[in-house]
Amino acid sequence: MSKTLLQIHFNFSGPFGEEMTQQLVGLAESINEEPGFIWKIWTESEKNQQAGGIYLFESEETAQAYIKKHT
Repeated sequence: MSKTLLQIHFNFSGPFGEEMTQQLVGLAESINEEPGFIWKIWTESEKNQQAGGIYLFESEETAQAYIKKHT
């Protein structure tokens, strides 16, 4: 199996920056428990009112399962 990158962006009204980091600790910890999850780079744009990330999963199947669970 080859590893799979996934990029997701969604509308987000904040908070941003350090406050976002502090408020989303629980979410970050839950993402770490997702099957096949390897890492995530968090993204945010206060200007565009968006957040999201770039994820790496063990396989396309685990990436697709993550998408199905969260959409």
